[in-house]
Amino acid sequence: MTEQNSTKRKFKKRYIWPILLVLLIAIRIALPTIVTKYVNKTLSNLDGYTGSISDVDLFLYRGAYQICDLRVEVVNNEVKEPFVDIPLIDLSVEWKSIFKGAIVGEVEVYDPMINFAFGPTEAQSQTGETVDWVQIVQDLMPININRFEVVNGDINLMNVSTSPDINARFQDLDLEILNIRNVETKEVDLPSDITLTGRSSFGGKIAFNAKADLIKEFPDFNYDARIEGVDLTKFNAVSKEIAGVTIEKGVLDVYSEMVGKDKKLEGYVKPLLHDVSIFSWKEKDRSFGEAIKELFVEAGQELVENRKGWDELTATRVPISGNIDAPSTEVWSTIVNLLVNAYIDRFKGVLDGSIEWNDTTNQLNKVDEKQAKDEKKKDKKRKKKKD
Repeated sequence: MTEQNSTKRKFKKRYIWPILLVLLIAIRIALPTIVTKYVNKTLSNLDGYTGSISDVDLFLYRGAYQICDLRVEVVNNEVKEPFVDIPLIDLSVEWKSIFKGAIVGEVEVYDPMINFAFGPTEAQSQTGETVDWVQIVQDLMPININRFEVVNGDINLMNVSTSPDINARFQDLDLEILNIRNVETKEVDLPSDITLTGRSSFGGKIAFNAKADLIKEFPDFNYDARIEGVDLTKFNAVSKEIAGVTIEKGVLDVYSEMVGKDKKLEGYVKPLLHDVSIFSWKEKDRSFGEAIKELFVEAGQELVENRKGWDELTATRVPISGNIDAPSTEVWSTIVNLLVNAYIDRFKGVLDGSIEWNDTTNQLNKVDEKQAKDEKKKDKKRKKKKD
């Protein structure tokens, strides 16, 4: 080995690591700009919408990056509020799943606001129907998502297609979906857990709990949900416009349980009205016709109210069953339940616990078997007619 070659090797050894270090630092400095441009390009190609972000922060030590100030708006629209406004999104590798042999990610969304608008024209509406939002998330997160969380979400529903304008807002929404890709539990029918809590602008608290199989094209699920403490006087703009009556006082609770399997539904919705009063002699600025109408409505309410102690409650249980493409409610069952509640027994303000995954899916399977047998009988009859 010549002296010149030896000098070159020493030079390489001495400067190779500093050069690599400088390159890594340069890449680290350039990456946020590169990722920001990529995200902005992705958001600018939405169908009928345009989006942008202000910045991207990288956290290489935990395999994560954060998107700052994501904003999505409808193109050529009269709605002033943006469709989506999210101050911070954290996308990272779910490290605990790596030890189970799966490379998946988790997404945490902080303080998001979504503004839906329902108007008579496209220029007055924004519903997000034209965009595949799941694909957008997948584009921003190159690996499968196994955990999704929303912290302090806000959904605003603006209805400008009727008079008067009706707005509804759902605030303080906390959502968590676990085990989306079925990494942790594989042997159960419904491996994913979903929880949602929040409150509405009409008053009342929201609680939703579910188990689901989210890998299926149309997920199987088993949920129970409740909205408690809704102030009925908040709906006076609607009741006066549609029915010409004003609600003096009253509280609404809504309970629901549902099972869905292979696009078939089985469950119920149970609304409960507490201490409702519609007619008041003291109300001002009311026509004689409105007063008579409210008096009759109040009388009807009194007929079906359940009085025990100091509580006045009206309730019914609305069964829901059928195919997901055309669910149906049993009107006669609803009427019977209302009468039973009024004169025989009272509904408790809790979930029935009557809709269970195993029992309901067994029932749905029996329905499928019966339908299959009926189809076979029809086929035999058709063949006989042909012969």
